[in-house]
Amino acid sequence: MAPKIDNNMKFEDINLELLKNKNILLDIDGTLVCDKGTDLSLSVKNKIVEIKAHSDIYLCSNGEKDRNRQMADTLGVSLIESDYRKPDLKYINGVRFNHDKTIVVGDKYITDGLFAVNVGAIYLDVEKKKNKTDSLFIKITYLLDDIFGKLLFKAYPYVKLLRPYHWIKNILILSPLFFASSILSFVILPKLLITLLAFSLASSFVYILNDISDCQNDKNHHIKKFRPLSSGLIGFESAIYLALLVLVVLSVLIYFVPKLLLVISLYVVLNILYSLIFKKVAVLDIMMVSLFYILRVLVGGIVFDIYISPWIILCVFFGSLFLTSGKRYGEYHLENRRKVLDDYSKEAVSAVLLISSSLSVITYGIYSIIGHHSYYLVYSSIFVTFSIFRVLNDIYKNPEQAEFPELLVFKDKWVFGSFVLWLIYVFFVFYF
Repeated sequence: MAPKIDNNMKFEDINLELLKNKNILLDIDGTLVCDKGTDLSLSVKNKIVEIKAHSDIYLCSNGEKDRNRQMADTLGVSLIESDYRKPDLKYINGVRFNHDKTIVVGDKYITDGLFAVNVGAIYLDVEKKKNKTDSLFIKITYLLDDIFGKLLFKAYPYVKLLRPYHWIKNILILSPLFFASSILSFVILPKLLITLLAFSLASSFVYILNDISDCQNDKNHHIKKFRPLSSGLIGFESAIYLALLVLVVLSVLIYFVPKLLLVISLYVVLNILYSLIFKKVAVLDIMMVSLFYILRVLVGGIVFDIYISPWIILCVFFGSLFLTSGKRYGEYHLENRRKVLDDYSKEAVSAVLLISSSLSVITYGIYSIIGHHSYYLVYSSIFVTFSIFRVLNDIYKNPEQAEFPELLVFKDKWVFGSFVLWLIYVFFVFYF
C-alpha cells in the first residue's frame, strides 16, 4: 500500500473506481467547501451521491461542530465527532472500520495527509477550494502546506517508524549530570548532544527491528495496526534500508564518543533478546524493560565519568517497574492483548504495581536523606510521593487509558504540575 494514490484534482473529478467498496474519511474545509464555508455546490452533492452508492462515507473535520452536523445531515452521511483534532490518531476513537480499506480524502498534507498515515490509510489529495475572501492567514497556511506539506508527508511514515516521541525517555541520560550539579556546564554540551542523539538512534534501530519482527501480530492490535509497517505504508525492504542507515549514522557518532560503544551494544543486544525471548516470559519481561531505563542512567555516568548513587539506580528501577506494570494492568482489558499476559494474573500485576510504587517512594526518600549533602532535599519527597500515588490512582480509575502510563505525567495537570515543582525545587537545592 502506498500512502498516496492520486492528487491535484477537484473533488468532483475523482475517479469513482478509486473509492469503490472503501471507507471514505472525507474532509470538509477546502475539500467540499471553501474554508469555514457552508454552501455545498450541486456538483459536490451529486458526487457524494455517486460515492455513497458503493462506499461508506464519514465526514471528519476540525471545523465548527454544529456546521459539521448540519452538513452531514444534508448529505445523508456519517459524521465523526471527537474531542481530538486531526491528525491525531485518537480522532477516530470508538469508530470501527477496516483500515485496510480506508481512504482519507482531503486537501491539506499537514492535517489530512498526516492523519491518513496515522490511521494507516491511503491519502487522496484533492485541489483546494479557495475563495477570494479567504483571510491572509488561510492563504499563508495553504502556501506552507504546498511548500512543506508534500515533503513532510513523504517522510512522515519513515519518521513515525523511528518513533521519535519515545526519545523523551532518554532524558534519563541527563540525570547523573543533574544530580552531580554539572548540567549547566557548557564544556560538555557537544558530547552531551552526541550522546543523546546516539542513544536515541540506537532505540530507533531497535524499534525498527521490533516492528519487523512483530508485524503480523501488530496487525491484530487496536493501536499497533496503524504503525507504518503493519498498515503497509512502508515495505519490509524500505524498513531494512532505514535500519541500516540509522546504524551507519550511529557508528559515526560512537566514533566521536567511544565510551558509548559498550553500553549501546549491550542495549541493542538485550533488546533483540527481549524481542525474541524475554518479552514472552512473565515478570522477566517487565524487569527487562526496567533494566533498559537503568542503562540510560548508566550512559550518562559512564560517558561523563560521574559516580551514580545506588539509590538513584533503585529509584529508576522501581519507578520504571511501576510504569511498566501499570502498562500491563492497562492492557488487561484489551481483546487483542500481548500473549505474555496469559501467564499473568490480574491480581499479581496489581500487586507488582502497588509494591513498585511503594518502593519508588521509599528509595527516593532514602536517597533524599543519605544520598545528598543538602538537608532540604528530603522535602522534595512530597512532590515525588504525590505524583506516583496520583498516577497510581489514574491507572486504577481509568485502566483503559493506562496502556501508556508514562503519558499520564503529561495528561494529568496535577501530576505534571507536581513534576515541574519538583524540578524547580531540586534545581534550587542543587545549584543555589
